[in-house]
Amino acid sequence: MNVLFVVPYPIEAPSTRYRVYQYLPYLQANGIEPTVSRFIDSSKFFKRLYQPGGAAYKAAYFVAQSVRRFLDLTRVHRFDAIFIQREALPVVPALFERLTKRLGAPIIYDFDDAIYLPRSSAANRWVSWLKQPGKTADIVRLSNHVIVGNRVLYDYASQFNTAVTIIPSSVDMRTYTMRSAPSKDGRVTIGWVGSGTNLEYLAELAPALYKICAEQPAEVSIVGGEVELPGVPVSIRPWQLATEIEDLHSFDIGIMPLPDDPWTRGKGGFKAIQYMGVGLPVVASPVGINTEIITHGVNGFLADTPAEWQQALATLVRDATLRCELGRAG
Repeated sequence: MNVLFVVPYPIEAPSTRYRVYQYLPYLQANGIEPTVSRFIDSSKFFKRLYQPGGAAYKAAYFVAQSVRRFLDLTRVHRFDAIFIQREALPVVPALFERLTKRLGAPIIYDFDDAIYLPRSSAANRWVSWLKQPGKTADIVRLSNHVIVGNRVLYDYASQFNTAVTIIPSSVDMRTYTMRSAPSKDGRVTIGWVGSGTNLEYLAELAPALYKICAEQPAEVSIVGGEVELPGVPVSIRPWQLATEIEDLHSFDIGIMPLPDDPWTRGKGGFKAIQYMGVGLPVVASPVGINTEIITHGVNGFLADTPAEWQQALATLVRDATLRCELGRAG
């Protein structure tokens, strides 16, 4: 069986890495031969995508890649199924998907965010008018089967297609080794890993982090972007695929702050899953699937208000034994 995987990003993107690439060896072992076609096929361009500026360069790249994407239509007849992750093209209606369906190719559609809602990164708002979040429903209708990351997305997709399956994003425990090193110099590292588009959520936690670090032997480590946390001892480093697990191992506590809104309710709680995958205790906002992943006081803490965040973090900073217990339970 041959399957064409139509994905938006290179392996550096979490959704592509954890919902497509990590499964390819298992598919091959079971007689399924995958071919991957990436819209953004340059890791260098992907790094620049969410950085300000470069509008002309980005536009030229998108035009060239759109032509390349439509050339995929000339080979869909060679495959037994077409697996489309999120969308084939980022800024136009579901034309590629409609043509794929017209050519008779079965479509499997996968998405793990509430991409049916209008949303653009701050760096690319100039192109937001071209985005077509409403096309998600069209792609769901065109698909033979739909895979989603959580119940919120399932409820949405089920309005347009009865063949919907929930497969949460997960980590391969052959790669995610358990953290064993204790905190350094008696200081407890509160860690956050993610993309620059989500740093606004971390910034909201600044007062609680300041209070914890002022009163306890704690520091903050951010992997994947820069954000102002006034008065907080913080180390910042870029995310790199080669050091992803090593960076997680450098934390003592993993945090996942989120506001409660329609977009965040569609998230898959993957940051919490990553932390748990290396044996870290997690403190997360009680939003969406986080309330299913985390049992409060058993494998992590759920914190909503600033006072709850301060209490949860202070408890974990003070108690190394509890950190180990919650980390193992995750």
